Amino acid sequence: MKDFNRQYFSEKDVKAGLHIKFIQFLLDNFESKEYHLDMHVYHEDCGAIIVEWIRQLWDYIDEMGKFVFLAGDEHIEKEE
Repeated sequence: MKDFNRQYFSEKDVKAGLHIKFIQFLLDNFESKEYHLDMHVYHEDCGAIIVEWIRQLWDYIDEMGKFVFLAGDEHIEKEE
C-alpha cells in the first residue's frame, strides 16, 4: 500500500484560513485528467486540523490505497 501525505495546521493556522488555502492548492495543482486526489480532513486537539492526501492515477484507482471511514467496532484485515 502506498503511503499518504499529512499536513498539520495549528489553531492559529486554522484561524488564518491556511488549511483552506492549502486544500485549494492541492485541488488546483494535483487533480488532473490523469490523477485523482483522495483527501481526508479532520479536527485534531485544540482546534487544529489535519489534512491527509494521496495522489492516484485514475487508471489504477482500484489498485491503490484509499481513505475509508470505519466505525469504532470495525477493523481492516489483509486478505491473503
